[in-house]
Amino acid sequence: MNNKIDKKFTKKGILAANQWIRRIRGIWWIVSGFIFLIVIGSWVFNKYEPAVILPDKKIDTNEPDTAQLVLRQISHNATRGGQLEWSVNADDGWYDPKTHTTVLNHLEVVFFNESTKDIRFTARDGILDNDTNNLELGGEIKVEKDDITLITRGASYDYETRIVKTRAPVEITSSMFTLTGKAGEMNVTDQHVRLKGRVYAKINNANIQ
Repeated sequence: MNNKIDKKFTKKGILAANQWIRRIRGIWWIVSGFIFLIVIGSWVFNKYEPAVILPDKKIDTNEPDTAQLVLRQISHNATRGGQLEWSVNADDGWYDPKTHTTVLNHLEVVFFNESTKDIRFTARDGILDNDTNNLELGGEIKVEKDDITLITRGASYDYETRIVKTRAPVEITSSMFTLTGKAGEMNVTDQHVRLKGRVYAKINNANIQ
């Protein structure tokens, strides 16, 4: 009698132990899967280098004490090899002799190209480095060519490379499509645009990711 009872309790103990082992294994697989997803997610994040979305670039348009020349209806031309490369026009601004920079308000930049059509940028404000011809643009930036419009916020132009870069979201629209990316850059020589991060496309009411 006692042997039967002992065997009965032993079987129950084994069953309970097996249940706990299965639970532990289940928890282990869940933790392992979670760790796997984190590793894969980190790899994908680093591989595709999603852009960091920055707030609107703020440009200080207040005139400092060093500003000795307040300007109205500003116009500046940048040349390379004797050829007109781009021009900027602004409603007003001021020149800082200490930094050799000009702050521009409500500006328009036109990049000239012999092989393709000129391309036009407008921005709320900007800073022109008079020594390097580099530009910093702030506020909403709009680029227009034919029926294509590009909109972003805050960008920088490098005179040497002729590339405009932004780390803010970019939207490109036309009568046939809409493209969006987390950041982007444009080569103003060939006017090619490269969107960064996850890019979305909408063409004739069809979404592509």
